[in-house]
Amino acid sequence: MSKTGGFSERETAAIDRAAEAARRAWSAPGLAVAVVRDGEALLRVFGLRDLGGAEPVTPDTVFALASVSKAFTTTAIAMLVDEKKLAWDEPVRTYLPWFRLRDPAADACVTLRDLVCHRSGMPRHDTLWYAQDWTREETVRRYCAAPHSTSFRSTYEYANIPFMAAALALEAVTGKSWEQFVQQRIFRPLGMKTACIDVRAAQKLPDHASPHEKYRGKLAVLPWLDMCAEAPCGGIIASASDMSRWMEFQLGEGEFRGKRLISKEAFLETHKPCVVIPAENPDKHGFDFGVNISSYCPGWNLHDYRGLTVLDHGGLIDGFTSAATLVKREGLAVAVLCNLSGGTVVHAATRGIVDALLGLPGWNWPKLFKARARAEREEERKKKAEERAKNPRLRGTRPSLPLEAYAGDYDDAAYGRFSVALQDGRLVFTYGLVKLPMKHYHLDTFSFKKDEPGWVSEGKAQFLLNPAGQVTGLRAEGMINCEFRRVAEAK
Repeated sequence: MSKTGGFSERETAAIDRAAEAARRAWSAPGLAVAVVRDGEALLRVFGLRDLGGAEPVTPDTVFALASVSKAFTTTAIAMLVDEKKLAWDEPVRTYLPWFRLRDPAADACVTLRDLVCHRSGMPRHDTLWYAQDWTREETVRRYCAAPHSTSFRSTYEYANIPFMAAALALEAVTGKSWEQFVQQRIFRPLGMKTACIDVRAAQKLPDHASPHEKYRGKLAVLPWLDMCAEAPCGGIIASASDMSRWMEFQLGEGEFRGKRLISKEAFLETHKPCVVIPAENPDKHGFDFGVNISSYCPGWNLHDYRGLTVLDHGGLIDGFTSAATLVKREGLAVAVLCNLSGGTVVHAATRGIVDALLGLPGWNWPKLFKARARAEREEERKKKAEERAKNPRLRGTRPSLPLEAYAGDYDDAAYGRFSVALQDGRLVFTYGLVKLPMKHYHLDTFSFKKDEPGWVSEGKAQFLLNPAGQVTGLRAEGMINCEFRRVAEAK
């Protein structure tokens, strides 16, 4: 199924070649593409909703958008700025009096614009939401108590939780949930009929994709990740048909089919750069393949690309990847949705489509992205080898204490409770939704590893002892980076 609009057969064939080449290069189960140009939409679909089934992807198949959702949150904020209910450069505490950061400069001055442009000085701290089921407000409160990584407004530091804080500010001034506002003010006016926010609702839709990931060389089907509290930074679920309308609205700079949903001036604030994305490490931030200068706008990346000015954003979550791209001067927008995580299939497809429609010399995007991925894996392998050489494992050591002495609860103001128990002769830790066995590494350090589809992670926990040989805390590294204090046992 497709809607071809004003696109020629040659253009449609070129789009199909670019999308299908990317899908096949990564063995992605399915792919959906929405292209909008000068008010005309083209919807193209490829592959299957579920690798184990026979149902093809359709224009109405819903996929998780992941971080492509961020622009919906910033558009909602811009709507309220337009109504004088919020202000981009007003301190966050104007709307959330309890919002306090550990860095004095950030605490005094942080604004909504700082939150959604990744310049608050706070890092991701993603374990606070990924491994926990806290409410949106509790997650943000704990994030406030976590350490900062850079000085306030000094550099770009990508983070998800600040978008949840921005959503709480929206809720504070409207009396509505972020979900209600987005549905009423964006989904409905744009006619995004299949778009939703609740994972359970998405799975009840007759036309939804299943999430997939490559695990040990094979594709595996994953459970949908429930992002209820985290929805403002990555929880919207939508189809290619929905995204064609969203992209048309973006190209219309706040107007959709003759109806203005937000003033042009207020809307364009979401397309204005706020912080430079540093290029010291090109591969980390994507400075190659035609990109030389990049910055972050509220919910969008703004960069050059082979002589063009482009706004885009990618999304990655368990089992799904997505990308939304605007080439405003050319009146062109492309959205690509895929039910495979862990690859750059959507970016390869997007660039091939943009090149074809704008008459740019064709590059072999799957080959280029795959080569870069191999180089990144090799670089990561070397870094791990160097780290092991600097901090070698001490063979033949034993724990200082009996295993039961390490069992107990450990706490941190931001990260919460880390519990260690002795089960069947070995230590097992529980942190939120994660429960893993611990294996003695050396001295009083134990390793843990989660190796299964959806999340492959590893780390270490070093138990801290006082001069009397008593366990006073533990330092976690890897999946969680935090120093926990031991909770005194009740007498």
